[in-house]
Amino acid sequence: MTENTNEHADVTETPVQQVANPTSVGDTVTSAEQPDRQGLAKLFYNLGLLRESPAAIIGIIILGFWVFVAVFAELLTGYGPNEQDYTAFAQGPLSAGHWLGTDILGRDIWSRLAYGARATLIIAPTAMACAYFLGILMGMLAGYYGGWIDNVISRVSDIILSFPLIILFIVIISVFGASALNIIIAVTLAASPGIGRIVRGLTLDLRNLEYVSAAQIRGESGLYIMIVELLPNARGPLIVDACLRMGYTVITIGILGFLGLGLPPPDPDWGGMVSDGSVMVTVPGMAYMAIIPAIAISSLVIGFNLLADGLREISVRD
Repeated sequence: MTENTNEHADVTETPVQQVANPTSVGDTVTSAEQPDRQGLAKLFYNLGLLRESPAAIIGIIILGFWVFVAVFAELLTGYGPNEQDYTAFAQGPLSAGHWLGTDILGRDIWSRLAYGARATLIIAPTAMACAYFLGILMGMLAGYYGGWIDNVISRVSDIILSFPLIILFIVIISVFGASALNIIIAVTLAASPGIGRIVRGLTLDLRNLEYVSAAQIRGESGLYIMIVELLPNARGPLIVDACLRMGYTVITIGILGFLGLGLPPPDPDWGGMVSDGSVMVTVPGMAYMAIIPAIAISSLVIGFNLLADGLREISVRD
């Protein structure tokens, strides 16, 4: 009787163990192999750490100022960007009604700066977004799949990167004409190979980690793994790089405008303003026409660089 009781006890315990053990093992595997699902919360937490970085705070203030000016240009200026004051040709800063002065055509420099900021802050982020979309696509495909895909993408990138950037910009815009769209296309084609190389390197480091292997075992597609598993875990270096490239893009837009390959006249273009004012630099008291827009370009670039420094400090701390 005792033996039968023990046999029944064994039989009773065994199914419970068979049901419980797989569940616990599955939970352990899932918790160990799944990537961090709190990535978004962690991102916001890290961005909150920017307040502890003086460089980042200064950068945010500078960028915030120009964004505010660009958005509310109509309210902050008393003249249109191409409106001429026929009573105030080439008036210096702090003149009546024109606190930054006017150019040789009587156009208010502050108004042209404000509307030029709007153009710059539309073109530069749009160009960077397009460049990052193409660069991430190239880098993810090359790094994840490797083989002939990697070889083809890498060789195409090498060909594009072999050209001096300014010559590449001049060729593209000379062929297709000067416009905001063509500036975006030129920046996208020139910047995406470099971005692709960075993404490729990050992908090569990440693709052999456990959570990627777990996704492959689950039968997830390559597209899913690249977008959901790899890209979020590569965001830190890419965000810092994006801020730096935004500064480079602002400089590029200024250079193209200075060379007459930016926005077509009479649209306000900071680089074009420097070019127009440069002919008056040697005239006593007229150098402000080139110096003021040059300071605007420099301040915006400094803002992006300082923000990148703050983000880099957070990534190192993290």
